[in-house]
This record gives sequence, structure tokens and C-alpha cells, in this order.
Amino acid sequence: MDPNGPFSEAFSRKTYYKVNIYFTWLLLHTNITPNQVSLLSMFFGLVACIFLIQPGLYPIVGVVLFQFWFMFDVVDGDIARYRRTCNMSGAFLDRLNTAIIDPLMYISLAYGTYMRLGNIDSLFFGFSASISILLFKLVFAYLHVAVLEPIMHKKHSEMIKLPNNSEEKTMMLNEYFNYQPSSSLLRISEFLLGHGLYLSFYCAILLDSIFNITFNFYLLRLNFSYLYLIVTGISLPIVWIVAATYMIRKRAPEKLYVRFFGDRNSSSR
Repeated sequence: MDPNGPFSEAFSRKTYYKVNIYFTWLLLHTNITPNQVSLLSMFFGLVACIFLIQPGLYPIVGVVLFQFWFMFDVVDGDIARYRRTCNMSGAFLDRLNTAIIDPLMYISLAYGTYMRLGNIDSLFFGFSASISILLFKLVFAYLHVAVLEPIMHKKHSEMIKLPNNSEEKTMMLNEYFNYQPSSSLLRISEFLLGHGLYLSFYCAILLDSIFNITFNFYLLRLNFSYLYLIVTGISLPIVWIVAATYMIRKRAPEKLYVRFFGDRNSSSR
């Protein structure tokens, strides 16, 4: 484990990976394919979202199912790498899994909170968080799509100005490309936007399901899930806007293109 690597990777290796290895070993003795494991993971995630909107202790079942969703989302890649059957279609399905389940988590939590408290505002914050999660994923997905622009559209390649090697390097972009954030601030931010969101999501659900505590703030009736939705519904839109703005200002697609393919247009410029 890289001591300078992301906190989320270190957390996964100390928690989920210790359990994943047993599921991987078990499924390797079957004929199940990695793509089928990805679909099984998606099934767990969808069923978990249904449990979130149920009353009583049912959301706890949803939290448990989310753990299986997350673990099998890793197991599929482990099986593919062990059997040497990795392919781009499997990677696409793997990313589609999280792109579907992540936003649904917030929508389900918001609807369940609305059913318990009757605060329609929870739907607004849940929708805001859900859309922001999806847009945040699109920012990084379209970063890689933009890199392929000169390849997919040859007539545009000569009009695209790429940065040369003498231009100032951006430390944060290099750390993202290398997946090795060096500063503690970047490592903490990366963890909070990954496992941090999931852990706080689970904690809010467990606290509400077990203790069923509600309290009033001015005219609002609140619980832990509602507070979580308020915080994420306000902060996540800011996060994806800042991320998109930073990628554009620092010309991240061009720098990633040069990193992958080199300055192929240098002769034409």
C-alpha cells in the first residue's frame, strides 16, 4: 500500500478488501463472468434503494445491501484481472453501475425522509445532491471524452492548440493524473468526496432508524437524514462547479492528451 496514495485506497484496503477477497475466491470457483458480477452488484444497489424508502428498521437492511453493492463492484474487476478477461465493455458497465446507483441513493433517501417528516424541502435537497453527484461524474467523464476529440474528429486536430513542454505544470492536475495526491488537503478532500460521503450517508440512516430522533429548528422538523441532505444538497453543487471551472481554466483535457499521446501536433504548429 502506497503511504503517499489516496486515503480512500488505504481505507478500502483496511476494510472492504479484507472481505472482498473471500467473495472473489468463492466466485472464481464458479462460471460467473465479471459482467454478471457487475449486474449482481447493480441489483444489490437497486434493492437497497427500495429499502431506504421503507419505514421502521428496513433502511438498515438497505445499508447492509449497499455494502454488498460496493464490494461486488470491486469483486468484478478482481475476477476479470485474475482471469485476464479485462475489457473496455466491462469497464463501461462498471462505471455505469455507480453512475446509476449513486444518484438513486440520494433520491431514495430524500423520498424516505419526506415520507417520515413530511418536509417537501428534503426532496429539493435530495434532488440537488443527486444531480450534483451525476454532474460531478460527468465532469471527469467528459474530461476523457475531450481528450479523444482530436482522434475522433481528425479535421479538428490541426485547430486544437496543445500545451508545449515549456508551459507551467499544474501540481494538482499531475497528482490527479498520477492518482497520488501529495498534500494532506488533497488527500482528505479525495476521501471526503468518496468514502466520506458514503460513510456519513450510512451513519445518518442508522441513527434515524435506531434512535428515531427528531428535533425542531425554527419551522423545520429535522432528523439526521434531513441534515445530511441539507449539507450535501448545498455543498455538492458548489463542488462540481468548482471542479469543472478548474479543469477548464487549467486546460486539463489538453494536458491529459499530451500525457497520453505526446505532443503529436507539434510539427503542424
